[in-house]
Amino acid sequence: MTHGFCGIAALVLGPLLVFEGPLDFGWGCLGARSHRVMGKVYVAAVLGAGVTGYHLALIAYGGWTAQLGFATLATLWVASLLKAFVSIRQGDVLAHRRWMARNYALTFSAVTLRVMLSLGGHLELPFETLYSWSAWLCWSINLLTVELILRSRNSP
Repeated sequence: MTHGFCGIAALVLGPLLVFEGPLDFGWGCLGARSHRVMGKVYVAAVLGAGVTGYHLALIAYGGWTAQLGFATLATLWVASLLKAFVSIRQGDVLAHRRWMARNYALTFSAVTLRVMLSLGGHLELPFETLYSWSAWLCWSINLLTVELILRSRNSP
């Protein structure tokens, strides 16, 4: 339950954190102070979901292939969050944004996984094979997409 609750919180907060300056959602303005507060909640959510993700990886359906895929996701998820945190603490806003883009791509892998499983089910693929492949593809496709976008913008 911790993994699901924290993961949903991160999924919801992530898009709100990309906006800069005042942004009125009807419940207040999202400025620098709100960004910092919501960012701390996002950090706690990713850490909660990432750490529990390790446990879930150990018991994941699909054997060692799926288990390793999910363990790799958990590792990259927490590592990219830590890189983003260190970057902003050092005042490197550009690096922070880039690491958070990668981190949210990994956060969004929860959605990508479910889409892949649904599509694979409609294609009547064997579930164990589908799940093992999806454990790797759900995050690697997202991460590759974000990396290509970051590189296309010529940002360091």
